[in-house]
Amino acid sequence: MDDKKCYKPDFNNQCCCNCNNQIELRKHPGNNDFGKGSIMEKCGYVCVAKFDMDENYKTGIFFDSVHGMCEMWQPIKQKS
Repeated sequence: MDDKKCYKPDFNNQCCCNCNNQIELRKHPGNNDFGKGSIMEKCGYVCVAKFDMDENYKTGIFFDSVHGMCEMWQPIKQKS
């Protein structure tokens, strides 16, 4: 994830790869199957956009690619 332009022209630079709602998903040695490994290893990406008006509702959507697009896209906030 970075603030560079996405190389996928069909996303009009509104791609998950430059969305503030996307975070990396890391492995954990305590997992049994999917995601088993070192916490230093990435196993995908998660969208953490707020899909519900309830403040207590928390969810994430798994992606196996850094690229994608949806109507919840928000530009990455620039570091001050």
